[in-house]
Amino acid sequence: MKKKIRTFLLEITALLVGSAAYASALYAIMDKNHLAPGGISGISVMLHYLNPKIAVGTAYLVMNIPILIIGFICLSRKFMIYTLIATGMVSGFSNLLSLLAAKGIWDPALTDVPLLAALYGGAALGVGIGIVMRGGGSTGGTDVLAKVVRIRNKQFRTGPLILCADAVVITASAFVFQDIETALYAGVGAVVSAKVLDLVLYGSDETKKLLIVSKRHEAIASRFMKELDTGVTYLEGIGAYTKEKRPVMLCMVKKHHFTKAREIVTEEDPTAFLIVSSASEVFGEGYKKHESEDL
Repeated sequence: MKKKIRTFLLEITALLVGSAAYASALYAIMDKNHLAPGGISGISVMLHYLNPKIAVGTAYLVMNIPILIIGFICLSRKFMIYTLIATGMVSGFSNLLSLLAAKGIWDPALTDVPLLAALYGGAALGVGIGIVMRGGGSTGGTDVLAKVVRIRNKQFRTGPLILCADAVVITASAFVFQDIETALYAGVGAVVSAKVLDLVLYGSDETKKLLIVSKRHEAIASRFMKELDTGVTYLEGIGAYTKEKRPVMLCMVKKHHFTKAREIVTEEDPTAFLIVSSASEVFGEGYKKHESEDL
């Protein structure tokens, strides 16, 4: 029972912190620089520009209502409840910042340099979304719609679906703000946001795949497991010329462990045959979970 309560509190904290980060980036950086980051957020920024009486947070919440209804029909109840909470928090935090600025209490605008706004705003949006997702929810909008589409169309990846929606909104922003440079900066922000989101959700997933042929395979495997804390798999190999059977070691190592792995191979057998390639994704213990949502 205590564990469940602790998990629940951690999840709610993640929703709170992530929503605050997202709302801050949306209002204090993106909106202040007329950068539409894509999706519902970007539309909210454009609506506020066209009619300043429409608060960014309010527009964000209202446009999310039909999407949330669809989500409650098609997706899991817990995920959608958390998404509803996060969406409400983003709207509330954004309107609070707007109110503070309107009353002259505090203007949260951080920069008026478009490139800096795109870079730091995009990064902050990615961090916010990532934290919310790690808490078990989402910030609504295209994230929810993409999940709904994938229920019966697994061949579609979430990332490209969201990217298509973002591209439409960002392109539209060039006409709304009558400035193509603004749209280009918004595109930079969207790319940065996607990259940071990936890092928050999965960490640095750069992995090297090693294939090693060596007479000292047992010694190398032993050191890999002890010093790198990584597993090794033996594949059956036969030399075409010698007809000699010899195990081929298959090993996945994180990029920051590669230098050490190469040192171990060189120290144990300078004549070893080492093949190195990059793995774009690795699922299993120590890496992504098989049920992880693909971006």
